[in-house]
Order: sequence, then structure tokens, then C-alpha cells
Amino acid sequence: MNAPIPSTLGFPFPAPPLGGEAREVAAGVWWLRMPLPFALDHINLWLLADDEAWTQIDTGYGDAATRALWNAHFPTTLAGRPIRRVIATHYHPDHLGNAAWLCARFGCGISMPQAEYLTAH
Repeated sequence: MNAPIPSTLGFPFPAPPLGGEAREVAAGVWWLRMPLPFALDHINLWLLADDEAWTQIDTGYGDAATRALWNAHFPTTLAGRPIRRVIATHYHPDHLGNAAWLCARFGCGISMPQAEYLTAH
């Protein structure tokens, strides 16, 4: 009953992207990792190529450390292309924390489920 469960997950990369780096995991799908200031120490974010712009899935925790990493991504990962839309999967602060900041910077809107939006407010 206490035998370890064998891992059934296979990871195609030996390590996650470091702060300020991104890894393309499929054509036009980029993996970003941002730190969190609590026991769960990171969040995975997803950047989707969208013609001459990007769609950002989730935004990271709304703190100075995460915004500094975003500022590193703007000229490198984003390659000068704007974020056209932000999608927040749910209301947790590590998913929604920088949404207003990113939307204001790029003049774009946010999409999220109505119940999550209302819970966030």
C-alpha cells in the first residue's frame, strides 16, 4: 500500500526555462516560468504567437520580481511584438496578478470566465 507510484509523465526538456528565458514547446507556443513568493515557488505561463503579436495565457504574481522578468522578456522573447490579448484561466493572484499591468502597457483586453472575473472582484 505504501509502494511509490511509478511516474507516468514524460518531460521532453531536461529543465524548465530560467527566469527571463522562454522555451518553444510547440510551433508558436512558448513556455515562461515566473517565481512565486510562497511554498509553491513558480508558475508556468504560456505565450502564443498571434500573427504579428502575442496572446498571453496567465500573467504571474503582481510583484516587482515578476515585473522585472516581464521587462526582460519584452525585448527578447516578445522580440518587440506586442501582446494583443491576455487570457486569465482563473482568479488566483499568480494567474491574474499582472493582468491589469500588461493590459495597460499594451492597450489590450483580458478574457476570463465570468465567474472567475466576479470572484476576483
